[in-house]
Amino acid sequence: MSMYTPLNMEKWELGDTEVGKYSPVPYGPSNANPLLLNIPKLMPMIPLGKPTKVSGGLSKGCYANPDAISVGSTIVTQNYLSVPQQDNRSFRLPIFWHGDIVMVEIHNKNPDTRFTTTKVDNSSSP
Repeated sequence: MSMYTPLNMEKWELGDTEVGKYSPVPYGPSNANPLLLNIPKLMPMIPLGKPTKVSGGLSKGCYANPDAISVGSTIVTQNYLSVPQQDNRSFRLPIFWHGDIVMVEIHNKNPDTRFTTTKVDNSSSP
């Protein structure tokens, strides 16, 4: 038996480093910890924009057995990830502009273990 694979389907995999785009508008300090980044590989359908958190209602009707679970009634969504900087790594100049590329190290292909790296330094002066 053969399985059909659509032509537009690709294997999804995190690399050891991924591109992050600096979110604060119009610029912010390069020494902030954590940096607020949009990482397209992890957030493909979320456009780069001003960092925003939105609270919304959550209906228990979306669960198969809502009476058997205990969940809150609100959910918070955001259009950025907080990425910590590793100790003793600083960027050359004091600011990043909105959309600047910051490389993010991902350890063991686990997105929860993400840190900024200075391998590519796009910081600039004001």
